[in-house]
Amino acid sequence: MISNRAIAAHLERIAQAIDLADPDSGRSRTYGAAARRIESSKRDFAALAQARELTGVPGIGPSLARTIGEFVSSGSSRRLDELLQQIPPGAWQLLSVRGLGARTVGRIVRDLGVSDLDSLRAAGSDGRLSQLPGIGSRKVAQILAEIERIAATRGLFSLGHALATAHLEAARLGNIDGVSAVRLAGAARRACETMSGVDLVVAVRDPSRPALAALGGESLVQLDPDELQEPIPVRIRVSAEESLGSALVLATGSDEHIARLTDLARRRGIELDSPQTTFGTEAELYRAVGLDLIPPELREGREEIELARRGQLPRLLEHRDLGCDLHAHSDWSDGQDSIAAMAEAAHRAGLRQLVISDHSQSLAVANGLSPERVAAQRDEIAAQARQWGELSLLHGTESEIRVDGSLDFEPEVLASLDWVVASVHAGLGQSRSAMTERILTAISNPATCAIGHPTGRIVLGREGFDFDHDVVFAAAAETGVALEINSQPGRLDLSADLARRAARAGAVLTVNSDAHAAAQLANTQLGAMIARRAGLTCAQVINAWEWEQIAERRARRLAGA
Repeated sequence: MISNRAIAAHLERIAQAIDLADPDSGRSRTYGAAARRIESSKRDFAALAQARELTGVPGIGPSLARTIGEFVSSGSSRRLDELLQQIPPGAWQLLSVRGLGARTVGRIVRDLGVSDLDSLRAAGSDGRLSQLPGIGSRKVAQILAEIERIAATRGLFSLGHALATAHLEAARLGNIDGVSAVRLAGAARRACETMSGVDLVVAVRDPSRPALAALGGESLVQLDPDELQEPIPVRIRVSAEESLGSALVLATGSDEHIARLTDLARRRGIELDSPQTTFGTEAELYRAVGLDLIPPELREGREEIELARRGQLPRLLEHRDLGCDLHAHSDWSDGQDSIAAMAEAAHRAGLRQLVISDHSQSLAVANGLSPERVAAQRDEIAAQARQWGELSLLHGTESEIRVDGSLDFEPEVLASLDWVVASVHAGLGQSRSAMTERILTAISNPATCAIGHPTGRIVLGREGFDFDHDVVFAAAAETGVALEINSQPGRLDLSADLARRAARAGAVLTVNSDAHAAAQLANTQLGAMIARRAGLTCAQVINAWEWEQIAERRARRLAGA
C-alpha cells in the first residue's frame, strides 16, 4: 500500500514542477498545502483514494483527488507527466543548491536560460545572476560556494541512503532460488558516513549455475523513484557458501586493511584472493592469520590489526546496550506523534528510559514550548508514565543555545527537568572564537546535560559550524557534559572521527535518535554504528549506563558538587 509520505512527496514534486515551469503563477500552493496535510495526517489516503472518498476530505477537490488516485494506482500522475515536458531536465539539479527554492530556480531558468549547475555557475560568475530581483552579491557568493560543495560531493551517498538501499536489494536477492545468504559489505558495513555505492556479498549453493553467477556485477538502484535522489551503484560479489567468510573479509575492509591482512596471510603461506582459499566464517580467516576477529567498523588499516594480534581489541558498544534514548520529540513541538505513541514505540523496542525532549521557546519554527507549556507537558508525561510498566518516561528539553551561550529557560525551569540537551539551531555563521565561546558557556551551565548535534553538520548538505573542537571536548570532559552522536540519518553528528577524538579527550558520548516520529526511534541503530566506528565502549556511552548513574550525575552538577 502506498504510504501517506509517498503521496505527499509526489504532490510536493508537482508543486516544485509548477514553480519551475511557471514561477509567478502561485498555483503550486494547493499541492504544497495538501502534501503537508497528508504527511501529518493519521488517515490512510491510499485507502481513501481506492474507496473514492478523497473529495470528502477538507481541502481535497476533484482535480487533486484525481491526481492522488492516479498516483496510488500507477505510481505516477498525468499532472506531473505534463509538467515534466515543460521543464529542462537539468533544472531539477538546481534544487540541490541550498537556499534556492523552486520558484527562484524557475525564474533563473526562465530569465537567464540556465539549464544546469554549470550554466548556473557561469551566470553567477559573469554577473547575470545578481541582476535578478532578490539576489544580491552575497547571495550569489553563497550559491557559488554551494555549487562547489555539490561538485565535491557528486557521486557520494549517505550511510542512511546506502543502508536503506542495501535492505531493499537484500530482500530482492534473498528470494532468488539458490541464494542462501545476502550480507552487507564495503564502506556501509564499516559505517563510513559517505560512500560511492553499496557492496553486497551473495552466497549461493551452486556458483556454477549461470543464473547465479550472473548476479555479480554493478547496477544502479533508485531507492524512491518519486524523490529527487540519484540512483546509487550496487556492487554484488557472488560467493560459494563455503567461501562466504573469505568473500566478506575481502569485500569489507579498506584497501589498507586488506593489504596488511594479505601480507600477514602470505607470511603464513595463505593467498587470500586464491579460489582455493576458503573460509566459511570471518573468524576462521582472522584466526588463521593469528588475529582476533576485528569488528567491521574498525577495518580501516589504522591500529586494529596490531590490537587484534595482541588480543587488545575493545569490546565495542552494541545497539542492544542502548537502554535509554535521551533525545526524542513529540507533537508538542515538531514531532509527528503523540507522547503516548512515542512511549508505546519505546516500550516495544525494549528501552528502559525515554526522555521526551521537545524544543524550547525561542525555536518558533519548531513550535518550541513556553515555560507554561513545559509545565503542562510535565503533567501529561507524569500521567503517561504510569502506563508503561518497565519503561520510565521522563521529561526533558532540547534547549536552544542562544548566541550568547545562555539557555532558553530560567534556571528553575531547567532544574525541574530530568534531562537537558542544549543545541545550536540558529546563528550558525558566527566566527570560530564566538562559536567556541558560545558552546563553552552552554557547557558551563550546571543544567546542561548534553550538547546535541554538536557541529550542526548535515551529511552531504552542510559543513559543521566552525569552533575549536579540542577546547570544547576538554570542557565537556571536565564538566561531565555528554557530547551527542545524533542518529538522524542526515546528521550523524558527532562524526565517528570527532567522537573518537572526544572520547580520547575524556568526554562521554550519548547516542540518541532525535526521533521526530515513533518509527524514528530506530535511528539509534545508525548512531550505534557510528559509535562502533569511533571505537567506543559501553563505559564511554552514557545511554548504556543505568539511569540511576545518569540521574546522580545530573543531581551532582545541579548541586554544584
